[in-house]
Amino acid sequence: MFAQIVQVRPLELIVSLPNQLLAHIPITNLSPEFTKRLEAAGEESESESDESEEEDEDDEPSAKSSLPGLPSLFKAGQWVSAVVTASKVADSKQKLGGREGDENVRTSRRVELSLEPEKVNEGVAKGDLKQRGYVSHSSLPLSET
Repeated sequence: MFAQIVQVRPLELIVSLPNQLLAHIPITNLSPEFTKRLEAAGEESESESDESEEEDEDDEPSAKSSLPGLPSLFKAGQWVSAVVTASKVADSKQKLGGREGDENVRTSRRVELSLEPEKVNEGVAKGDLKQRGYVSHSSLPLSET
């Protein structure tokens, strides 16, 4: 399904779905490659905290500093192709992340989506690509460098 990004948060995207539904896409559901880089950056930051703080200024940039943030990859109003990975029952009493008054975050927690191309294009057969001119979707924009 197509979803429109409503809000870009540091660790998730809040998207609008048909029928006035909201959903969220965690940072770990963008692509397997992005998740691997994210995990590597986390492991590197753990090892750096264990080591001494002495570093040269000429060191190579760490994986964490080269990892783009969601605001640099996505913007509000952008359309993405996604697949539903989880659906939860609404609990009006439970505070689910964000500020107490952030209604978009609370309502979006009911539906979780993924942008992983393998999941989004799971039902596409080879015949679909040849005969119908089907376009497969990729969630992350190409680098501008």
